[in-house]
Amino acid sequence: MVTSLMAGSEIDTHRQIAEETARRPRAAMPTIGSLTTEFGERWDSFHAGIDIANAIGTPILAASAGMVIDAGPAQGFGNWVRIMSDEGTMTVYGHMEEVLASTGQRVQAGDTIALMGNRGFSVKPLEVV
Repeated sequence: MVTSLMAGSEIDTHRQIAEETARRPRAAMPTIGSLTTEFGERWDSFHAGIDIANAIGTPILAASAGMVIDAGPAQGFGNWVRIMSDEGTMTVYGHMEEVLASTGQRVQAGDTIALMGNRGFSVKPLEVV
């Protein structure tokens, strides 16, 4: 029987990676601000997201780890970022003043992906769907 043993420094490296991974947030609030519109039925339609208002330029964070599948101008959203999470959930962030993430970029929960704005069909800054 052949057994492969790791050297002490290799064990330390694996332990360090595991500890850093465990400390990363699995989910993060996308920004700070006031919840202005909730998910669900509205007076005229179904709203498939939440709206959070704050000052233009407030950082917007990735809610979970994943891959940016689209980032930039989008009809109705002004600017948007779409992230496919590692768990398979698509999160869409809209109405940004400035997009900081790039298509194909890997993000972690809590990474800054954009700056809050009021672009597209928007009453108040930021929409997360």
